[in-house]
Amino acid sequence: SDVYKRQVKGNIGFATQSGALASGIINLLPTLKIGLAQMVSLGNQCQINALDIMEMWEKDDEIKQILMYIESIPNTAKFREIATRVSKKKPILIIKSGRSARGAKASVSHTGSLAGDDTTATGLFASSGVIRELYLRDLFNTAQVFSKCNIPKGDRLAIVTNAGGPGILATDTANDYSIPLADLTDATKEKLRAVLPPQASINNPVDVIASATAEQYEQAASILLDAKEVDILLVIYLYIAGKNDIKISQHLEELKKKHPNKPIVSVFMTTPEYDSDVLDVIPDYDIPTFRFVVDAVHGIARLVERMKYLAIKDDTVPTLKVDRARAQSILDNAKAQGITQLTTMQSLQIFDAYGLPLPKFGVAQSLKDAKDIANQIGYPIVLKLSSKTVTHKTDIGGVITNIKSEDELGFWWNRLVDRLNKANLVETLDGIVVMQQVSGANRELVAGVVKKGDVHQMMFGLGGIFVEALKEVTFRPCPLTTQNARDMINATKAKNIMGFVRGGMATDLKVVEETLLRLSQLVGDFPEISEIDANPLMIDDKGRLLVVDARIVLE
Repeated sequence: SDVYKRQVKGNIGFATQSGALASGIINLLPTLKIGLAQMVSLGNQCQINALDIMEMWEKDDEIKQILMYIESIPNTAKFREIATRVSKKKPILIIKSGRSARGAKASVSHTGSLAGDDTTATGLFASSGVIRELYLRDLFNTAQVFSKCNIPKGDRLAIVTNAGGPGILATDTANDYSIPLADLTDATKEKLRAVLPPQASINNPVDVIASATAEQYEQAASILLDAKEVDILLVIYLYIAGKNDIKISQHLEELKKKHPNKPIVSVFMTTPEYDSDVLDVIPDYDIPTFRFVVDAVHGIARLVERMKYLAIKDDTVPTLKVDRARAQSILDNAKAQGITQLTTMQSLQIFDAYGLPLPKFGVAQSLKDAKDIANQIGYPIVLKLSSKTVTHKTDIGGVITNIKSEDELGFWWNRLVDRLNKANLVETLDGIVVMQQVSGANRELVAGVVKKGDVHQMMFGLGGIFVEALKEVTFRPCPLTTQNARDMINATKAKNIMGFVRGGMATDLKVVEETLLRLSQLVGDFPEISEIDANPLMIDDKGRLLVVDARIVLE
């Protein structure tokens, strides 16, 4: 039928590794409210892969949006290069299956053990401007919004509804997605008050009440779209009294033409006939329409996400001042000794060469050395064994904190040596690290790098001994751009402890950002590094970020 043809022909390219899924999507197209220009079945990507299709559709003016279902990423580095370029021109929406697979291998670092295939894929997509959807419903809902809406100028959302419950649900869902509701000015409220019934709510969300006519809907929507404080409009309609859905749709279509840069998204909880009826009356109806609030707000959130991505300009990989020659010398020495897992001393020294924020420290071979270092850096101090074989120092009591005096240092030095003798570890030592105690440090972060195939993956998040249990971390592929580092800081709950928390001063986010960039530069300079842990990164009571432990592993 003509209605069917109008709904299935469009400007979307869809590529899938599942041929059966392609058949199912074709069957469902009239109900998905999107139109396809091309569909490609990739099979197992032996001859033609997702990257080939991206590059082909990059140059095809018929394709305005790229959708994909993939089961594997053919080449991580090449994917990032191509997707980053293409996503600046056209939206790329991807579902990657296999999220539940156990991809992480056994590892000596927290970073390595947390770096499953799916976590690193998520980071790859985020750094490439790709929107990753987890479910087919969300994929097609987002595609509908992108097909029918221009990118907004801002993220301030106004909601107009004829029922309080859906309006509140929309408000809650917008909050879940961190989409701010527009603060309506007094002037806008006065205009709304003039056209709506006395019982109507003129605050955002604007409740025009159940008896509102199609004309009152149109007037309220028009006032909100005219308002400078509104960037996006969500229209919610429930068939309660009079059936006004088609009339309201006609009004919305006209309003869209007047405000092309202010997206209008709708939720119409009306009769099943609405989808076909509206196309009979308005053949080219172009307002994204949903049955449920959560689907509409999800699509709006993706629109805002793309707006923010396109607003990023001149994002580059910075080159920071480091002592590469010193780090090279330490690595060469380790390789000459046949060491693949660097000692704590060697790892800290490389971190120091690359300008990471470290507490004052030195390496002692004797109690006298330790006393000299402690007097130089000041008490209280921490003792840490530096061994060629011990991975987790705390497991054997190899870390002693809060040593306040020379007498205490002598006592704990002897206790530590006794522990090492009993564990037959004295021969593996290359010294004992004497480090300044970080005062008031009750906030812990983690950063690290792991090599996955030919690409290093950066990790950042909440740290400490429970890092693997909490898994509040995020990944991005190296080399990091400045924006990548900022995104990592914002991506987890780790940011919540960087402000003024429990009497502690806020930390400088620029220092956190630069720490990630320096680690990225380190593995870029030395690709033979397979794993790095900087755990924990401690924030002291003055807000200073300090790396208090280090682990580096070579291939």
